[in-house]
Amino acid sequence: ADAGLPLVVLPQAFGWSAEFNVQHSKLVPQAERRSFSLLQLDSPGFAVNVALDARANPARPDDVAYTSTVLGEVDRVLCLDARRIYCIGFSRGARFCSRLASERSDIFAAIAALSGVRYPRPNNATRPVPVLVLHGTADAVNPYLGGGPPYWQSSVADAVAGWAAFNK
Repeated sequence: ADAGLPLVVLPQAFGWSAEFNVQHSKLVPQAERRSFSLLQLDSPGFAVNVALDARANPARPDDVAYTSTVLGEVDRVLCLDARRIYCIGFSRGARFCSRLASERSDIFAAIAALSGVRYPRPNNATRPVPVLVLHGTADAVNPYLGGGPPYWQSSVADAVAGWAAFNK
């Protein structure tokens, strides 16, 4: 439905409950003030399925399919504007936004990745996807320069360069 409301999808950061994640985002007052809907995903184990290079861990649930199903249900109730569906995530939630941009570029108009942008390898997006990135250089969990945990090897600059090249 193209005349409906814009929607912001909010996947949770690792270890955060859905309730804490939506409170931490401070997006509810913005949604009310700016007339958009907010969808907080609630993934099993407080963690969406995203591994190295924003790919899936095959041993975990298919959170892309889950997200697609939930979006279909929400659209039936809220009458969304299919051209204005966005994903905003922090840390692991940001990595999942990167995955959604790759796997469901037919749905997501753009993403905002806070402390967690990744460039999916391979990137399965079928069109350019605008990506807003905010990431501090002192982040010890997802280091700006890369390295760190097994899921976080490439640098933020490499991820941004990957998206920039893809989106040309």
